[in-house]
Amino acid sequence: MTACAPAASLQQTARELGYPTLVHRAAIAYAVTELRGRTVLPYLQQVADKLVAAGLASAQDVTVVHVADDVVAAAVVLAPGAPAAALVWDERWGWRTATSRRHPLGRETGTPPEGEGIRYLSGQLQAPATDILEALSDSRHGSRRPICSC
Repeated sequence: MTACAPAASLQQTARELGYPTLVHRAAIAYAVTELRGRTVLPYLQQVADKLVAAGLASAQDVTVVHVADDVVAAAVVLAPGAPAAALVWDERWGWRTATSRRHPLGRETGTPPEGEGIRYLSGQLQAPATDILEALSDSRHGSRRPICSC
């Protein structure tokens, strides 16, 4: 087996490893999505840690999940008595509240979740943790629909 050159494209690497074209297309798409999730994980963990410091959540390791073929999201379960059951970050719509601690991400429909208890907290995908805390604590901040068209 030959070593892949550092500058090799994903397609070249898949060919060198012997993956069939259909398989390497799916693997490349999954890998690209996984890399995006790993890139945003430190930011998400920072927000979760700020929520813990504010007494709104218990210490937890944030896990980034694939909610659609090429979309990543994560949830931070909040403590009882917090302004929401959980916070969800979705790379399409940013931060929002969730009404369920058990299933905070909900069912994937391809559209932004809306309804009673769901409030979008920022117009930025990676808003500062302090802004997220402020919007969560003050029900006048945020909206029922995503503010950003990310």
